Amino acid sequence: MSFSEYCDYDGLGLAELIEKHELTAAELVEAAIACIEAVNPSLNAVAYEGFNDARAMAAEPLADSLFKGVPFALKDLGGNHAGWPTTAGSRILGDARADRDDSLTQRFKKAGLIPLCKTTVPEFGPHPTTETIRYGATRSPWNLDHTPGGSSGGSAALVASGALPLAHANDGGGSIRMPASCSGLVGLKPSRGRVPLDPRDGVVSVFSVDLVVSKTVRDTAASLDAAATWQPGLPFCNPLPTTKYLDAITVLPPRLKIAYATEGEPMDVTLDVEVRKALEHAVDILEDLGHELTPTVPPLNWGEIRSAFPVAFYAPLVPALENASRVFERPLTPEYLEPLTLALYEYARSFSLPEYLDGMQAIARAAADVHDWHKSYRVWVTPVLGEAPWHIGEIDIHGGDLDARERKLARYMPYTGLQNATGQPAICVPIHWTDDGLPIGVQLVAQVGDEAILLQLAAEIERFFPWSHCRPPLWAADIVTGSAP
Repeated sequence: MSFSEYCDYDGLGLAELIEKHELTAAELVEAAIACIEAVNPSLNAVAYEGFNDARAMAAEPLADSLFKGVPFALKDLGGNHAGWPTTAGSRILGDARADRDDSLTQRFKKAGLIPLCKTTVPEFGPHPTTETIRYGATRSPWNLDHTPGGSSGGSAALVASGALPLAHANDGGGSIRMPASCSGLVGLKPSRGRVPLDPRDGVVSVFSVDLVVSKTVRDTAASLDAAATWQPGLPFCNPLPTTKYLDAITVLPPRLKIAYATEGEPMDVTLDVEVRKALEHAVDILEDLGHELTPTVPPLNWGEIRSAFPVAFYAPLVPALENASRVFERPLTPEYLEPLTLALYEYARSFSLPEYLDGMQAIARAAADVHDWHKSYRVWVTPVLGEAPWHIGEIDIHGGDLDARERKLARYMPYTGLQNATGQPAICVPIHWTDDGLPIGVQLVAQVGDEAILLQLAAEIERFFPWSHCRPPLWAADIVTGSAP
């Protein structure tokens, strides 16, 4: 197999070649390693190389599975792999290594995915870019001056460059969908509880859920089939679907009543002109496909949500950092934590328990209200981000001006946090590129538990507007073969 062919395939396409005995998992792993080594000096997307472990896994007989030996990466926030460090992008964790695979890594491996590396993240994951003191800035293969998004930026950069067909990601406020949008990829945030972690693997998060960033809708559907499960011990769960998601996307969705966000709503933001073009393009595509589109937004108490979200989102940072300080015997000081992380920690410490509980109650009301609203509109379409992908350096990790940061975030990411609060599934599909060649995605949102309709609709859009031919200037195959301009 040539490197050009390798980079053009998605994960299931590579698995089909393995099944036909046209190549082996070991050959695929070597191709992926060569591609990662070619692009990473420019992208800075790898936090840890586990290449020898991947070679050993590829050399073993692989059980019949969905992906049959396809190369993969784990995000350096969660995604614990036995013997590999998990640093969360922070110096405070040092070279801490996992003593075993966590439950999600086990499911990924059982599905035939072979992890090669850990990918970069912002420190403890709260930013829409991927820049740290520990690892430096991770860059987009579409333009090295721009971010591939955050917090799953390292995973997105490697997949977008063609080095990997898909990679682990997780999403606590948009961290699957934002990198997918910035990098021209598909990114599904599943419903709360759809892809659970064993509570013995770490802190149970109400907001965050795991899956992947990928090139194609079918790889995302297959990944959800592999990762979805029921987990005892959690305070929330979703019934497992009766039909595999990979089978569901072979069926066209019914003609749907779909709502779409309008300028300035619901978060009182002014959209970048390119973002408006992307949203308008999505509306046009969906209308051409026969769906009924209406400009409206859920009738929620948006002011209450804006007040409640940061309390509920940042409060868990306090026990996470204090536990890290205690376990690794390192103080919460600039020697081990970025100034911006320390400022967020102090901000989160200012919340009282009643404030936290009031915030969670407000979010619960919003979840119930939006569930009722979706009885009228099966899907809601919004931008993923309010602006085109940021330049490197927009988030000042060396400073502690939280007011300036929050003003920027309010303009840049006004839509994605709501679904983490309400537990809804949402998927990013890449349907627009700026004149400068930067990708911009839109997100489709549905009721809790209704991932199938999102995947069906995304697959229908993909057939109507295929994006797999869109390649960034930094393309792994070109570098490996020496044909890069």
